[in-house]
Amino acid sequence: MYWHLGRLFFLLLMKNELKKTKSRFYDVYCVFQINSKAREISNENLILFLIYWFIGSSQ
Repeated sequence: MYWHLGRLFFLLLMKNELKKTKSRFYDVYCVFQINSKAREISNENLILFLIYWFIGSSQ
């Protein structure tokens, strides 16, 4: 359940921000896909993504 919500949340964020920082989000998306295959979407991964997203959106 949480795995699917996390993935949906990520995809919505990526869809909204993709036009601004396409290459940066593609890199994060690749890492996310690797992790999702192993079903290891932890709170740490989500926090790291959010930090990455805020840094990217501030530039």
